[in-house]
Amino acid sequence: MLSSLFIQSLSYILYAIGFLAIIPILIFAYIEWTEFQVKQQCKRQNLRYARVPAWNFSLLFKNERRFDKITSKAMHENGKVFGYNMWNQLAITIADPELVQIVCNREFTKFPNRRII
Repeated sequence: MLSSLFIQSLSYILYAIGFLAIIPILIFAYIEWTEFQVKQQCKRQNLRYARVPAWNFSLLFKNERRFDKITSKAMHENGKVFGYNMWNQLAITIADPELVQIVCNREFTKFPNRRII
């Protein structure tokens, strides 16, 4: 009787440990899948893709680097126009002032999915 109770409680503990081990794996797989989708979208739009870590993960893992410094480094490595994954959506960074003026003034209606800041 005692051994069957011990085996049953041990099986519940192993089940809980297995379940808790699978959750981070699923979260990592989801993050990588969305990263892949954004990378494919950049490829379709003929944009360079930069893997920029999200600011919340940078703070969580004590990266000690501000998000503007991370994107500035990405600009130096990838050029003045590149795309990256931000909150599971494609974000395009434009560092050329003349191109920003063209996008904001003349081509404003062609970019309907702007973020509200």
